[in-house]
Amino acid sequence: MIQRLYGVEDYAREEGLEGEELLLLRDALSRPLMDLLKGEIDSIASLGVPKGKLGKAVKYARGQWEAMCRYLEVAEAEIDNNWSENSMRPFVLGRKNFLFLGSEKGGGERATVFFSLVQSCRRLGVDPFAYLSDVIERISTHPQSRIEELTPRGWLEAREAAENATR
Repeated sequence: MIQRLYGVEDYAREEGLEGEELLLLRDALSRPLMDLLKGEIDSIASLGVPKGKLGKAVKYARGQWEAMCRYLEVAEAEIDNNWSENSMRPFVLGRKNFLFLGSEKGGGERATVFFSLVQSCRRLGVDPFAYLSDVIERISTHPQSRIEELTPRGWLEAREAAENATR
């Protein structure tokens, strides 16, 4: 059933479905599968599963069911949090290396901001080096009232607008 749920998401990605179209597809194909899965989980739970691995998995699934179904109602939500987990991996692996980045007290905070910016760039398809080079060069003279233009999304939108204006 889970493989079929991921198959629906793969199909939606291949077809470029977004927004209402994606929600309609999920409602038609994924929701019935989720209902079947819930039935199976509840059926196993009703057997009085022991506290082993299966029992823990059933208890966890039942406790997280509402959150697991959220993607059926929000088109932008993913079926899992793999992207989020993978984007945090470099920071987690380098945590000790960056502990004192800048100072003993602020190193972790600075590294968090830096990695957030880099991961946001990657998620948006922006070259992190190009973004950071440009922003670092301009930040001291950029107007405070337009600071959102220096976020990865704002930077990308400004680049696309400038590109469209030259066409």
